[in-house]
Amino acid sequence: MPEGAEKEKLRPHKRTSYQQFLDLGVLALPLAIEKIREGDTDLIAAINYWTDDALQKSADDAGVAADKMSEYCLKWWEANKENWLLPPIEKMEKQTQQ
Repeated sequence: MPEGAEKEKLRPHKRTSYQQFLDLGVLALPLAIEKIREGDTDLIAAINYWTDDALQKSADDAGVAADKMSEYCLKWWEANKENWLLPPIEKMEKQTQQ
């Protein structure tokens, strides 16, 4: 059982807005990408959180410098978004009917 600070993090009413945003999961990836296009580099950490560090691992493999991470993130998204986008609801409904 968590104690102290770890226990406090688990209290739903104590969750920060940022943690609530992270809780949206991969559903929020397109929004985060748009914000990065607008210059909000803080959301790169959220993308790593949602993708189990897939972005960072790819950047490390490619030798991307920290100051080039936002540019790399956008390129990574274009190359990998099909792996992370959820299918449209209509498509999901048709699949469940089959």
